[in-house]
Amino acid sequence: LFHFNFDGYRTHLLKFRVLYEGPSALHFIFISTPLHSFPLHSQSHTMIVFYPAAIVALVSLVVVWVLRARALTNKNNKIPNLPGLVPFAGNIALFTKPTSFIAMLEEAAARCAIKSGLAAVRVPTLTNLWGKRFVLVDDVKVAKLILARRPLTYDRPHVLLKALKGRLDGVKAPSVFSALGQNEWGRARRLVSPAFNHANVQSMLPDCLDLAASVVQKWLTTSDDVSIDSLETFNNLTFSVITRVGFGLSSVDTVRPDHQASLSDPREGAPQPPPTLLNDVKDPIEFAGKWIRNPFAKYHDMIFARDEIAAITLSRKRLNKYFHDLLEFQQQQSSTNDDHSLINKLATSIDDTTNADNIKTSRKLTSEEVISNIMTFYFAGIDTTAIGLAWSVLFLAADPDLQRRVAHESREAGIAAWIEAELEKRVRLSPAEQNKMSSDELSSLSSSAHPLSDVSLTTLVSSYNNENPLRLAHGVFMEALRMHGPAPILGAELAAESAELAGETFKKGELFFMMLRRMQMDSTYTPRAEEFLPERWTGEVPELEPAPELKNVLSSLMFGGGPRVCPGRHLSELEASITLSAICALLELNPTSPELPPEETVFTQKPESANIRVTPRH
Repeated sequence: LFHFNFDGYRTHLLKFRVLYEGPSALHFIFISTPLHSFPLHSQSHTMIVFYPAAIVALVSLVVVWVLRARALTNKNNKIPNLPGLVPFAGNIALFTKPTSFIAMLEEAAARCAIKSGLAAVRVPTLTNLWGKRFVLVDDVKVAKLILARRPLTYDRPHVLLKALKGRLDGVKAPSVFSALGQNEWGRARRLVSPAFNHANVQSMLPDCLDLAASVVQKWLTTSDDVSIDSLETFNNLTFSVITRVGFGLSSVDTVRPDHQASLSDPREGAPQPPPTLLNDVKDPIEFAGKWIRNPFAKYHDMIFARDEIAAITLSRKRLNKYFHDLLEFQQQQSSTNDDHSLINKLATSIDDTTNADNIKTSRKLTSEEVISNIMTFYFAGIDTTAIGLAWSVLFLAADPDLQRRVAHESREAGIAAWIEAELEKRVRLSPAEQNKMSSDELSSLSSSAHPLSDVSLTTLVSSYNNENPLRLAHGVFMEALRMHGPAPILGAELAAESAELAGETFKKGELFFMMLRRMQMDSTYTPRAEEFLPERWTGEVPELEPAPELKNVLSSLMFGGGPRVCPGRHLSELEASITLSAICALLELNPTSPELPPEETVFTQKPESANIRVTPRH
């Protein structure tokens, strides 16, 4: 319907002839036809022209689009798409609330659930009429195949690595997280893994106990009527653990309330970490997470969030400078057998040699690759464990009986007695006096040796093992990760030319979202999957355990699984088990709300609030 105003002069009416060549090709041909002159009065007149051909063409286009969208979303398809497709925008409704992205994706998988375990959503793109397809993998057996074939057949999605480039790692220096292919990833993994072997992780037991005591001490100083942000505490806890194991700085303790020099390097001539180190690590990654969740945020932020982008860039520069200076300092030190820190391991494996074409020839890591791996190590080690611990204490606060059972286990294992002795020592001695004493003198003040020193790491971090002295505390952490893990989905991209899954053949570049939490919450594989039952991990209640053939894969999904499973998994489980055991031994946890908090998607998935109240246990 077209409107034309005449002003008293000879006018040309534009006629529209429509050439219909399919749903994506409409061409309008304009033909100018002269009209006869006719007198006009002072007021304007409107002529209305109606073109049936144009309307028919437009309606036909809409009908074709609707029929095609219905065909894609038909549940009888082998891979049905989530309804609600918009041309070029795909399932744009998934991106309307970025902080709920994972919850909306899980809901999409539930709506499309079919026997094959495969469904699809589409993200906005200008290169495909219906958007770029992501296949949702909602079956644990199919996911097991993908995980087992990384990084040869499947690998990290390029869209994820592009968003993290320059934030989690260097622009031209991939880390063990972002390295692609067997050669590149295998080289990084081989050099990083020794820092996390059983002997090195077992040697971190005293540090885990010391920092767990700091958590208890901090919370004991809090008034009963004041809520505690447990996630903030656990971020500082895991940050301190990672700094100790990463840099060998045994004095770092950002949790303990009476610690004066909590973030410093006492070695002569060593560069000092910036006070903002924790935020400098976390903020750039979380900012990148916004760009991953919302494909339009990047363009918006470049115009309206330039100050925030500048601050993130400054954080990255500050980190790079500190890590470069630290690496240079470490290379100048004589390597000792008792230095098991990650940076010492990596510093001795650096080779920046290149050939005449500036191509790397050595199988060792470059300096930039070492820094990228330290960045990855920091972020992954802090976030995953801290979020798992925050959910653990939220579940414990809602179940006083479970707290009492973990406290009893702690007393039986000797954790409670050691923490009490350590806190008494800290009360007797001021920080100033302690700093004048050697580590041997400080250790002699403790009323007992470190507990669990005669228990193997394999036992301490094993699931379904009733010989683990901290099996219930470990079970609380694992159950919290199962139900509210920081990574409920895991992306993958087909790196091979083609591959077959669930009877379907996929081509190179196909993208997948593995719905890890939905698999772990599927009662087909895990009995009473909707209930929080730490006993399913202790080896004492076999009827709660998953099917035997799926035990290993279901217990590792929260850490990735397959060859690319998180190398710091055992350290995470060790520090979490000890921390929860220490907390329940001396504190009673109380919820601040009758309901568990909702989740939000940042880069990882975390609780919107992790506040609790604590009182001393009597």
